[in-house]
Amino acid sequence: MRTYANKTCNICGLRDIQPNMFRTKKNVAAYTSKDQIGFGTWVGAVFGGKVSNRRIQKTLFANNKRRHTAHRTVWMCEACSDENDVDEDGPGMVSDIGDFLSGLFNYCLVKIIQGVLIIGAFMLIGTLSA
Repeated sequence: MRTYANKTCNICGLRDIQPNMFRTKKNVAAYTSKDQIGFGTWVGAVFGGKVSNRRIQKTLFANNKRRHTAHRTVWMCEACSDENDVDEDGPGMVSDIGDFLSGLFNYCLVKIIQGVLIIGAFMLIGTLSA
């Protein structure tokens, strides 16, 4: 008599023989990366640094928070493979309005801080030259 390997369902944990289980590809969140700018970048931008300006432009106008996914092949029982859709949105997709509003708020805040720094730099130069 032939014996089959036992496999475990990735969702419900059911153990059954291999012919009764299904292999399914699943996207798993591996990590998130976020491109940030610091105090030195702002100071460099105020004094006209090319690298600082390019970094600020890249941070403001690009998707700077990215989700990276890994692809795994998992075993599922018949009930779980029919009920659950394992394909999720691809990496970097805006999933809801909250992400959009958060990005808009950050953009406005960065522009306000940049304006305050530029005005402060002009005021400092004006007091030094007088």
